Amino acid sequence: MANKRAACFAILVHVEFTGRISLSRLRTLYRTARALVFPGKEDFGIVPVEALACGTPVIAFGVGGAAETVRDGKTGVLFDEQSPAALAEAIRLFESTQIASTDCRLQAENFSKQRFQNELRTYFSDSSPATPRKAPRKASRETRSETPLELR
Repeated sequence: MANKRAACFAILVHVEFTGRISLSRLRTLYRTARALVFPGKEDFGIVPVEALACGTPVIAFGVGGAAETVRDGKTGVLFDEQSPAALAEAIRLFESTQIASTDCRLQAENFSKQRFQNELRTYFSDSSPATPRKAPRKASRETRSETPLELR
């Protein structure tokens, strides 16, 4: 038990809690960090993607969005239990894993605004022109017609 506590303390010596910071300071921290530790569960989780975009590997609880955004062994390390022991083991595994910052950056680009916009355009574009649809008639005298949405 004492050895586990000592190992956890050795890890905490390298942890910095900053509180609220500017975006430029955040980018600097991401770019200079050895890794981002993300032990929480979120549906998507933008924080790991931000770190990856700065070339920083991610050590994350491997559920939710992190399971989709972090490639285990390639852009970070995933662990499967929210416990100090599992996190400590993931950090030890990370220390012996070679992760290229370029791989992290490329993975983050899969979640870029540009890719999202391009895929939406592709999804909604069609070789045949869209036909405007009329809305169902309401009980009132008024009728409305809907025009198709355009992505620009």
